[in-house]
Amino acid sequence: MNELIEHCLYESGLTADGCWDELDDYAKEAIERFARLLVQECLAEKEEREIALQELADQEQELNLE
Repeated sequence: MNELIEHCLYESGLTADGCWDELDDYAKEAIERFARLLVQECLAEKEEREIALQELADQEQELNLE
């Protein structure tokens, strides 16, 4: 399991007091898949925002050059 996902599971309380151990394999896999999907979506959104910010910076630089 990914270290970041493990940290998120810990912070969410899923690993507290044996909670994780009481889940069946399907539930564990579903939670891990959900966590990976969330991370992928966040990274995709971050990339989109970085591209948009770079485009704005490029436009600002073009305006300053004119």
